[in-house]
Amino acid sequence: MENAYTFLGTTTDGAALFMDIAVLEGDRAARRHCDALLREHASGMLMEIWCGSRLIAKVPRSAVLARPPARVR
Repeated sequence: MENAYTFLGTTTDGAALFMDIAVLEGDRAARRHCDALLREHASGMLMEIWCGSRLIAKVPRSAVLARPPARVR
């Protein structure tokens, strides 16, 4: 089942810098998309992942940069 996810790139104090919306297969795909967005947008220090009114995760930029990029399958 496909879901619409909203990604909010923010500063550490919560000010929104950018937003992205994507229809993805599930939460794991949303986390991979989040990683890609944080790698692409150097200004975002924290990414909030939402699916409707459900907050999936708050992902700090430092956590993304500490792990290698996900492989595309």
